[in-house]
Amino acid sequence: MDATDNDRPLLLHTGDIPLDVIRDICGSVVETVGERRSTWRRWNLMAEAARQTMGWRFATMSDRVSVIAMVTDAAQLVSLRLTPPELSLSPVAFRRDDGTSVFRQVNSEVFTSEDQLAAEDRLLERSRDLTGPTVSLTTVKGVIRKPDADGMLPGEDRADALTRIAVSGRARDVLIGPAGAGKTTAMNALRRAWEAEHGTSSAVGLAASAVAAQASPTIPGSRPRTPRCGGRTTSPKDSTSPPASWSSSTKHPWTAPCP
Repeated sequence: MDATDNDRPLLLHTGDIPLDVIRDICGSVVETVGERRSTWRRWNLMAEAARQTMGWRFATMSDRVSVIAMVTDAAQLVSLRLTPPELSLSPVAFRRDDGTSVFRQVNSEVFTSEDQLAAEDRLLERSRDLTGPTVSLTTVKGVIRKPDADGMLPGEDRADALTRIAVSGRARDVLIGPAGAGKTTAMNALRRAWEAEHGTSSAVGLAASAVAAQASPTIPGSRPRTPRCGGRTTSPKDSTSPPASWSSSTKHPWTAPCP
């Protein structure tokens, strides 16, 4: 009866977790955090480490905190630090007990990963590719002068941004703006211009996630999907530099079919 009694849970101590398990978990932590953000801090890694070890039962709270700290330290070591190191030492009066400078916020270092930098390189390379399809200036001007089904017209700055996107020939262009800036109206006009030139359904709606694809209000003619490709950025208010990759934001991205 004693041998088969499983009523008492098996409680873990800090020393019960092998180092190879810590290494495996830290890799999963960095990968998961990298799926949600391009850069992160120690607190992001710690929160994910706590989530991934939530099912483990420890003997004491200090055991749990110690293991989460170990996973976080390991995840931080395999991340790429973007924050430059301090080039000089602060006087003793301006140092904390651990020797760090009071002029730098605690755990404020920014990290990323090699996968993130590689993805950025791919996107920048695509932004320099000028062999993509375009829309004639005449077609764009004809569309932006006509209101959409809701009677909306893109403002002057939005019309300028979508015109530059349509004729750029870049393989990737991105249009980014704050909420209420008119991105949806601009992308709707761009979609109409694109389909007028390249045919119905030649523009495919994208959303940043499956949830966003389901929750986003549908622009007439759109079928939001989740993307497997991306782009770099430009602002519709930036009239000096041309846009490079297109998509309207996480709310209503639009692009020609991805290769």
